[in-house]
Amino acid sequence: MSRAWNLGLALTLCFAPTAVRSSEPASKPPSELELAERRLSAKIDALEKALDITFRNKIAGVNERLDAMQRDLNLQRERLDTMERTAVRDSELNALRDQVDRLRADLDGVRRSESRYRESLKPGNSGYIPRTDVPMPDASLYSANRMSFGTLRVTNDFPIGQDIVVNNRSYPVPPHSFIDISVPAGTFNYFVVDDPVGVRTRTIAGNRVFPIRIY
Repeated sequence: MSRAWNLGLALTLCFAPTAVRSSEPASKPPSELELAERRLSAKIDALEKALDITFRNKIAGVNERLDAMQRDLNLQRERLDTMERTAVRDSELNALRDQVDRLRADLDGVRRSESRYRESLKPGNSGYIPRTDVPMPDASLYSANRMSFGTLRVTNDFPIGQDIVVNNRSYPVPPHSFIDISVPAGTFNYFVVDDPVGVRTRTIAGNRVFPIRIY
């Protein structure tokens, strides 16, 4: 019986299932080179992000400055247009004033001639003045004269006001600005106060602009 039990035990051990086991090789830790590459890659990524943000901020700042410059330019253009329109109106007014002055002078001459003629016709007046036809001013002549004016455009580049004398008449010129002066077509003279050059004589055609710059 002892032999039978031992044989059974041996058979049981021979045919008993065997446990299945597996193993994997242990993972190697990263080398110093790999760690250095990882750190360098991370730094490059961070640097690229920082550069991208800085570039965008700079572009935005440049665009803002360009927009501000464009607004200033538009404002300067509007101011220049206003100054030019005002200067043209002043030029026309000066031309009209000159025409009115000439008409008044002609009218005074006609009145004086008429008064002398009436005095000569009074009884007892020995100084007889024969009647002569006094030429009246021709309206078409003054219409033509209006077109025979030129414009002096005087520009002052100084930061302080300057004075210019044109045909014995003084005109103030504001700093960093310009004025238009209407003069009859033909020869005119001018000089800038405190300019050592003195009086200059020039010629201007009708409906033309003659530039003068004070600098």
